[in-house]
Amino acid sequence: MNDGGIAINTNAELSIGAQAKIEFALLSFDFPLTLRGVVRNRAGNQYGVEFLVTSAAEQEHLILFGEILRRKAGCFDA
Repeated sequence: MNDGGIAINTNAELSIGAQAKIEFALLSFDFPLTLRGVVRNRAGNQYGVEFLVTSAAEQEHLILFGEILRRKAGCFDA
Protein backbone atom coordinates (compact mmCIF):
# COMPACT_ATOMS: atom_id res chain seq x y z
CA MET A 1 0.00 0.00 0.00
CA ASN A 2 1.08 3.54 -0.72
CA ASP A 3 -0.74 6.85 -0.92
CA GLY A 4 -1.76 6.13 -4.52
CA GLY A 5 -3.05 2.58 -4.31
CA ILE A 6 -2.79 -0.94 -3.04
CA ALA A 7 -2.05 -4.44 -4.28
CA ILE A 8 -4.67 -7.01 -3.32
CA ASN A 9 -4.84 -10.77 -3.70
CA THR A 10 -8.20 -12.32 -4.47
CA ASN A 11 -9.62 -15.36 -6.19
CA ALA A 12 -12.40 -13.16 -7.58
CA GLU A 13 -12.19 -12.20 -11.24
CA LEU A 14 -11.80 -8.43 -11.54
CA SER A 15 -11.70 -6.57 -14.84
CA ILE A 16 -9.11 -3.93 -15.61
CA GLY A 17 -10.95 -0.61 -15.21
CA ALA A 18 -13.51 -2.01 -12.77
CA GLN A 19 -14.27 0.13 -9.73
CA ALA A 20 -14.29 -1.29 -6.23
CA LYS A 21 -15.10 -0.10 -2.72
CA ILE A 22 -12.19 -0.67 -0.34
CA GLU A 23 -12.62 -0.50 3.42
CA PHE A 24 -9.77 -0.44 5.92
CA ALA A 25 -10.26 -0.89 9.65
CA LEU A 26 -7.66 -0.80 12.42
CA LEU A 27 -8.28 -0.92 16.14
CA SER A 28 -6.05 2.13 16.60
CA PHE A 29 -7.98 4.12 13.95
CA ASP A 30 -11.17 5.78 15.21
CA PHE A 31 -13.27 4.80 12.20
CA PRO A 32 -12.98 2.62 9.10
CA LEU A 33 -11.57 4.29 6.01
CA THR A 34 -13.68 3.62 2.93
CA LEU A 35 -12.32 4.58 -0.48
CA ARG A 36 -13.18 3.87 -4.06
CA GLY A 37 -10.55 2.42 -6.32
CA VAL A 38 -10.09 1.31 -9.90
CA VAL A 39 -8.31 -1.89 -10.99
CA ARG A 40 -5.29 -0.87 -13.08
CA ASN A 41 -3.37 -4.13 -13.58
CA ARG A 42 -3.27 -7.82 -12.80
CA ALA A 43 -0.65 -10.53 -12.31
CA GLY A 44 -2.28 -13.87 -11.51
CA ASN A 45 -4.47 -13.36 -8.43
CA GLN A 46 -2.81 -10.03 -7.55
CA TYR A 47 -4.42 -6.80 -8.67
CA GLY A 48 -3.12 -3.25 -8.59
CA VAL A 49 -5.86 -0.88 -7.45
CA GLU A 50 -5.48 2.89 -7.72
CA PHE A 51 -7.30 4.89 -5.05
CA LEU A 52 -9.88 7.39 -6.32
CA VAL A 53 -9.61 10.05 -3.64
CA THR A 54 -12.40 12.58 -4.05
CA SER A 55 -11.78 15.06 -1.25
CA ALA A 56 -9.04 16.64 0.84
CA ALA A 57 -10.48 14.87 3.91
CA GLU A 58 -10.19 11.45 2.23
CA GLN A 59 -6.60 12.24 1.24
CA GLU A 60 -5.75 13.29 4.80
CA HIS A 61 -7.33 10.14 6.25
CA LEU A 62 -5.49 7.95 3.74
CA ILE A 63 -2.14 9.52 4.63
CA LEU A 64 -2.83 9.11 8.36
CA PHE A 65 -3.92 5.51 7.86
CA GLY A 66 -0.73 4.79 5.88
CA GLU A 67 1.40 6.27 8.66
CA ILE A 68 -0.31 4.05 11.22
CA LEU A 69 0.30 0.97 9.04
CA ARG A 70 3.97 1.86 8.54
CA ARG A 71 4.46 2.29 12.31
CA LYS A 72 2.79 -1.05 12.99
CA ALA A 73 4.90 -2.74 10.31
CA GLY A 74 8.01 -1.21 11.91
CA CYS A 75 7.25 -3.18 15.06
CA PHE A 76 8.22 -6.31 13.12
CA ASP A 77 11.50 -4.98 11.72
CA ALA A 78 14.55 -6.59 13.28
